[in-house]
Amino acid sequence: MLKSFKQYLIERISDIVYHITYLEHIVDILKTDKFKLVPALGSSSELQYMPKKTKWYYMSFARSPRNKYFETKAYQGRGYFVLDGEKLSQRYSGKSIDYWYTKGSSRPSGPVDKDEMEDRLFSEKPFISNVKQYIKEIHFMVPGSKKDWDGVGEKFKPNLIQLIIYCKRNNIPLYFYDDVTPFLNKNTTKTVDVPVEYLKTKEPVDALSPKYSGRKRKSEFSEWLELTYKTKYEDLSDNAQRTIYYMSFGDLYYRDYITSLKNLIHNNKQKGEAEPLLDAFRFLKANTVEEFLQKIKDKWKRDKQ
Repeated sequence: MLKSFKQYLIERISDIVYHITYLEHIVDILKTDKFKLVPALGSSSELQYMPKKTKWYYMSFARSPRNKYFETKAYQGRGYFVLDGEKLSQRYSGKSIDYWYTKGSSRPSGPVDKDEMEDRLFSEKPFISNVKQYIKEIHFMVPGSKKDWDGVGEKFKPNLIQLIIYCKRNNIPLYFYDDVTPFLNKNTTKTVDVPVEYLKTKEPVDALSPKYSGRKRKSEFSEWLELTYKTKYEDLSDNAQRTIYYMSFGDLYYRDYITSLKNLIHNNKQKGEAEPLLDAFRFLKANTVEEFLQKIKDKWKRDKQ
């Protein structure tokens, strides 16, 4: 019997892969020499693709810039990395996935034209370090007219200058486009030059050094971290004690906590700020939000008996 197309999807990422993002994120990646991965925590739709319970983080790539996701993101201020997937595969596991494909069905669960051509890389760590070795090229969309250039945000030009400087210093080919079609086709015969006069800015351009915020703000997961690591009820903050009180009031409040924690995780994981909670999940040996909350509930129920 012939295998379905899904069974032929490779169990590693493709030899060449692409990753699209904002200018600010591109510059941050180049400054830190790191890709920040996303935790699958808090989303059952993402957890189903994770290969092992020890590999909590993933990064999405495309097998071609000609895909539906890139098409929705292809406008000025965005760019994509062309990456050496073969070299990445020597250190990281991965596979091709179809996010809109429903397991056990021959038909997609979403619109049939939403092929994002996604390859997904998995890791036990939240970062991929030394990313310069994987970057082959960068392609970037710039404004198409002087009027458009005058309308860009105040941080755009300093960041673009840093992008140009970094690529020159590190021999990374950098291509600019003001038209979507050649940008997505990676057609380097249709690139444009950025006029020097358009790059004039009153904003300071730093020396490609990472920026650090002075004061570390309190984690949005602080009460859950307390409930994970503290052992005495009297040592808990008022918020943490209040959480335990309402969690014991039946399914209604409990379901609210499940929803609110999932939303909190979703809002924080893209910023790379969900790692402390992920450590708490590991500590309690929980794989989902539901398991985590049940373990918290059981822990403090025993403590108060």
